[in-house]
Amino acid sequence: MFPQASGFNRHVYTQLESEMATWANLGAHVHVEVDLMVTRHGGVQSTQSYPVDGNVVQQVPDRVTVRVRYTDADGNTIKRIRLRFRNLEGQSYTAQPPTTEQLAQLTGSGRSGS
Repeated sequence: MFPQASGFNRHVYTQLESEMATWANLGAHVHVEVDLMVTRHGGVQSTQSYPVDGNVVQQVPDRVTVRVRYTDADGNTIKRIRLRFRNLEGQSYTAQPPTTEQLAQLTGSGRSGS
């Protein structure tokens, strides 16, 4: 999705991707928004691509905010998460599969009349 430091991608972001895959495999609709920021001279700017000697160079973000919303087939929100990371290794995140209650909502067994 965006340029990532290898230690960040192999550890923290892989855990988040694993979580999203688990929810999707159980039938959730996964809505993801990622905000990327690059710090320049004490300020914060959105990431940009720009030409350098005929090549397009992508700025590497140092701040990553991820918002994930898991919904059922009817669009009802089951869970929301918002995470802020630095694009660096040495951080941690533990994937959070659905709880029993969330799984019941996802499969529809928690709906009235089911």
